[in-house]
Amino acid sequence: MSDETELNRGKVALRWWTVLQPSPDGARRGDPAALARLRRATTPVEAIGAAPEHVVRLARALDMMRCPEPAAEVAAVLAHVKTHDPSRKVAQALGARSVKDAPPAMSELRFRRLLQAGTAEERMTAFRRAVRLLGGTVNVADLAESLLAWSHPDWGEQERIRWLFRYVGEIPPETEPDRETEMPEEEAVP
Repeated sequence: MSDETELNRGKVALRWWTVLQPSPDGARRGDPAALARLRRATTPVEAIGAAPEHVVRLARALDMMRCPEPAAEVAAVLAHVKTHDPSRKVAQALGARSVKDAPPAMSELRFRRLLQAGTAEERMTAFRRAVRLLGGTVNVADLAESLLAWSHPDWGEQERIRWLFRYVGEIPPETEPDRETEMPEEEAVP
């Protein structure tokens, strides 16, 4: 992947998803038939076959033409999203509680299953369930970036750790402020 695509994969996926959605004012029809076919796909290969022109367009935009299966996974999962909500990360939304002692949107058991999803089919099922539990309203860019990183040999483990932290309402380690530079000198650890 090129560095530019790498940094913008969530935005690329969001633009792709937006084109497929009908606009609220009716100015853009989108492609509801392709979305329906993608929603029925249970594997990346089925997703490619269900809407080849759209999946290829996403794979090309993500610079993944040599290995389009991850782009197909993203396409099949994003087909279930109804509304983009950029206000919070998906894992945060799954762990959020509507009131203090209420259960989170996704139970801890289901969240653990999502973290353990190993095959493409398991990931597609788990992430689609997450979208459904959130009523179809998710941060599209965050969902796409996470799904692309999930099974990656270099980024997958770190992505799952980020999700764990966000699910419990904490700041992931790499985004935490540098405590040494932000503490007064007398409190800094030598």
